[in-house]
Amino acid sequence: MLVYDEFSQGFAIHETFGGPRHLQIQKNCLLFGKTTHMKTKKIVYWIATGLLCAFLLFSLYNYIFNFEGITEVIQSFNFPAFLIYFLIIAKTLGLIAILSNIKGVLKEWAYAGFFFNFILAFLAHYMAGDGQGAGAVIALLLLSVSYITGKQVRPWIIRG
Repeated sequence: MLVYDEFSQGFAIHETFGGPRHLQIQKNCLLFGKTTHMKTKKIVYWIATGLLCAFLLFSLYNYIFNFEGITEVIQSFNFPAFLIYFLIIAKTLGLIAILSNIKGVLKEWAYAGFFFNFILAFLAHYMAGDGQGAGAVIALLLLSVSYITGKQVRPWIIRG
């Protein structure tokens, strides 16, 4: 009988008979189940990470090429205009850290920096009452999916 085994996260054959053929079928089924599961996680990871990076590149594009408009928005939140320069540098370095194979703490700091950036962006829009906080919530969801699946798909990159 072929059943899904939650412990091994794959399919396994549970029968009363034994023998080498039974063990070979069980190994193949376990490998097939794990491989399919990991492929799905990799696809979800790269879709979430790709959308997150596209979102961040769009914001960087606006910071650079729509500087006057972004300056007005930043100042309407009572933040200083020079904050835009810091955001350009921090988001660029964070994108490089997330997309590269940099191991360990630097990648986690990039995820943490984006987490705080999105939380504070949502709060700034909420306090201003302009109704533009949905982008920060979507970015936060993409960031969460990217981080959680990244720990499972690339455990050597993000320490767990």
